[in-house]
Amino acid sequence: MAILSDPDTPPYQITVVENGKELRIKGGIKYGLLEDVKKALNLAPSITTINLESGGGRIGVAIDLYNLISPRGLNTVTNDTCSSACTIIFAAGRKRWTGVGGRLGFHSGSYVGLSDKEANEGTQSIFLKISREKGVALTFLKKGNKISSKKMWFPTREELHVNNFITSKVSSAISS
Repeated sequence: MAILSDPDTPPYQITVVENGKELRIKGGIKYGLLEDVKKALNLAPSITTINLESGGGRIGVAIDLYNLISPRGLNTVTNDTCSSACTIIFAAGRKRWTGVGGRLGFHSGSYVGLSDKEANEGTQSIFLKISREKGVALTFLKKGNKISSKKMWFPTREELHVNNFITSKVSSAISS
């Protein structure tokens, strides 16, 4: 898959916007994204916010991006849809919010040949890490993980805020 550019996952686009303060990631979470985000962050050290627009992709890449973004203290936002594996990246933010049209979608993982339950056994450690580091309710993360991989749960902004998945119910003006 890495050699063939992970053809089952849509391409991604990375753009530095907002006078170098924001890195916009749009498209699939796939092999190569981690290295490209590292390069962008090194080339634009003034980036403070990661703006996400993705239907998801590879959970392993999402976990690697969480581990890159979280220790840097960057903020995360979505002004569109951030779903599936994208929500793991979103959780990395020091401050996390959704824009006026932003929404977050959750469901269980999937892997060809495995049941949803088997595919999700690997997510427990990242859920524990997110809960411990970001204060997100573990029950909230587990609820999202119980949704079939063929469906999507879009919690309300209130549900996201009460469970600390977003840190503000109000859209912030610092993002495009």
